[in-house]
Amino acid sequence: MNDFFKIENVEIYSDYKLTIFNDAGLVVYSKDMEYDNTWDGTYNGTPLNAGVYFYLFQNNSDSNLLFKGQISILK
Repeated sequence: MNDFFKIENVEIYSDYKLTIFNDAGLVVYSKDMEYDNTWDGTYNGTPLNAGVYFYLFQNNSDSNLLFKGQISILK
């Protein structure tokens, strides 16, 4: 409850973009550069349904520098 998607030491990744997708591939969150650990599991201010979502944390200058994985939202 009240959790945030947190990237440790996010301040060292100033040239990265975070994108979060649902299982249908729809972008539910995107923040270009300087992500500040504020995504709270909402889409346009509405809490997302329980389920698995996928993230891509990618360097804007070099697309080969990326982190990817999944996030589970539980209710």
